[in-house]
Amino acid sequence: MRLIAVVLLALLAIGTVEADDTGGAWVARKDNPALPVNPPPNRYHVAHGDPCVVLDPHAPSEARYKMYFGSCEEGGTTRTGIAISADGDRWRVDTSVSTNGKEGIVLDLGPEEAWDSSRAESVCVIVVPGAPAARRYEMWYSGAGPMDFGDGEKHTIYQLGHAWSADGRQWERDPANPVVRASEFDWQRRDPGYAGMGDPCVVRLDDAPEDRRYMMWFTAAYGRQTEKDTAYCIRVATSPDGSTWTQRGIALDVSDGAWDARVVAMPCVVGEGGSFGMWYAGATLAEDLERAQIGCATSIDGLRFEKAAHNPVLTILQASWGSDFDHLWGPHVLVEGGGARMWFSGGSLETGITIGGAERR
Repeated sequence: MRLIAVVLLALLAIGTVEADDTGGAWVARKDNPALPVNPPPNRYHVAHGDPCVVLDPHAPSEARYKMYFGSCEEGGTTRTGIAISADGDRWRVDTSVSTNGKEGIVLDLGPEEAWDSSRAESVCVIVVPGAPAARRYEMWYSGAGPMDFGDGEKHTIYQLGHAWSADGRQWERDPANPVVRASEFDWQRRDPGYAGMGDPCVVRLDDAPEDRRYMMWFTAAYGRQTEKDTAYCIRVATSPDGSTWTQRGIALDVSDGAWDARVVAMPCVVGEGGSFGMWYAGATLAEDLERAQIGCATSIDGLRFEKAAHNPVLTILQASWGSDFDHLWGPHVLVEGGGARMWFSGGSLETGITIGGAERR
């Protein structure tokens, strides 16, 4: 645990990627993209995004890294796919996994008219040491489906779900889903057009008080909207069991006039005890949610975060793997071996949206 804290402090005590004199900058891999999308392995994998990478102690060597990601089919419907890697650098969609006949998909849409019948994506997966075999892996995900706010209309709203698995390949949904509901928030009930949340990131803290055994950070639209735009912040919640959540407020907010003036979203949090590091996507306009830059922030308690002075730490220009590269969002960071690796969503609509990698050694 002490090693993680030390590495986090080193990773977050950096300036910009271009001007870090310690040799510890985030550098995009020259062989990006990490998960090729052309040609797609099947119709369910025409675009990839929102990676979550797990170093799996239970997997064989050729699959010791698992990547869960949003997998988009033609027409835009997004489910959760899986890729595997021996080294975390080069990936392939694991088509040996199949859900409802869809190869490479581990989480399909819910039943018709269910809360997650339109989307099931943007997941966070953790491996739980000592858990019962059937719940060795836990997942939280963004689901979208019809919701009635009492205004006589059905709105397609994102909420958060929970699932578990014995092997990380076949998943069972939590009967309590959705475990974080849009109706919990006053502003979302007032204006369904700005409702919804997504992109959960969960850390399990075995040494924490029981009611804070799990901490979750997630993206939420909230009520600082103008006629043309809204804002996205990152909220935090705590739970004793991963299923019942207590809201703890805003963990990281937008900064007026800054590079993240309207969007602070898609958190990835690493840490435990008194050291938490967050990487997130920021943008000046809500409509540029997927044309973001990556920033970082720190916290001593996981409840309130302070942004790094020299954000952003990874820009579209720095992440680019092609002349038409114009999308960047959804960072995921894994601390290992005294350094760290980042995976992110990127690319272009012309040549494909998929997942790239960066590293800091």
